[in-house]
Amino acid sequence: NSQLAKKTWLVGGSGNFLASKNSYSDPTYSSTSNRIDIKISPDIGFFVMDKFGIGLRPSFSRYSEHVNGPGGLTSKISRLEFGPFARFYLLQKNNQCNIIADVSYQYGVYYSRPVKGNINTLSASAGTVIFFNSSVGIEFLVGYYSRKEVIPLTNNGKNITSRKGIQINIGFQIHLEK
Repeated sequence: NSQLAKKTWLVGGSGNFLASKNSYSDPTYSSTSNRIDIKISPDIGFFVMDKFGIGLRPSFSRYSEHVNGPGGLTSKISRLEFGPFARFYLLQKNNQCNIIADVSYQYGVYYSRPVKGNINTLSASAGTVIFFNSSVGIEFLVGYYSRKEVIPLTNNGKNITSRKGIQINIGFQIHLEK
């Protein structure tokens, strides 16, 4: 039996570490910053056909960011996101090693006392999975992400932050046959 067969459940998750340079602007101010982001993303999915799975991926992240512009402050921010993912395995379904392509979209909330906002994230990754047995595998993925955060300001304006960068994911997946 194959861990990538139609009607197999996929349960697991990944962690990711992200280092990026960011740009920020609102009507009166602009700056750049350096950021370190740690994210935990569990996921649950289902193979709708051999080697192709879809599912849901919630995530929680916390990051620290140092602004290089005037004031040079450091902030700590939390995010909670939720959205769909799709993944395709490129090699034969019975291989002990396989190549993965994974795309996801997430919508979420941004929180840094007392500020709240919303987030839209799109990511695409590729990499390899090594299966220890017919059920458990470890994944190593590298990919691109694009995120937009919109935070309402007290003067009816908006703080809009766009981030684009490279991400590295390491995760475990458990494949449960029906």
